[in-house]
Amino acid sequence: MDSKRLLIMIGLIVAVILIINESRFIIWGPFGVPEQPNRPNCGENRYNYNLKITSKTDFLNAINDFKDITQEQEGFRIAQYFKYPPEYSLDDITIRTSGSLLFRQKIYIIKIKQCPDLILEMSENGYTSLRGCCGI
Repeated sequence: MDSKRLLIMIGLIVAVILIINESRFIIWGPFGVPEQPNRPNCGENRYNYNLKITSKTDFLNAINDFKDITQEQEGFRIAQYFKYPPEYSLDDITIRTSGSLLFRQKIYIIKIKQCPDLILEMSENGYTSLRGCCGI
């Protein structure tokens, strides 16, 4: 009887740890908890575009589509970095997976050439994060 209780308690502890770990991805998406700004012109902005990204080429095409976003549309902060050269290639893109066990996704990453500390990440379902610093 004591071993049965011990196994139940261990199972409950494992379940609670799993729920706590995965809740950050349920609440905040594939990037987890947003980063807090540590100085002016820093921080993280997130947008959700209705896109399906399955390859580096799809991600590069999405970046090229940002050039058409106007100031009135959501995501203009991202678009302003892609309206003018330099151009990006498939070699500029890296891929990682989200830290979730249950909601694992590929995340496509590119560093903004005009601001090397600024990073654009986009998940397979179009959820986008622009984070880092640009300027002073």
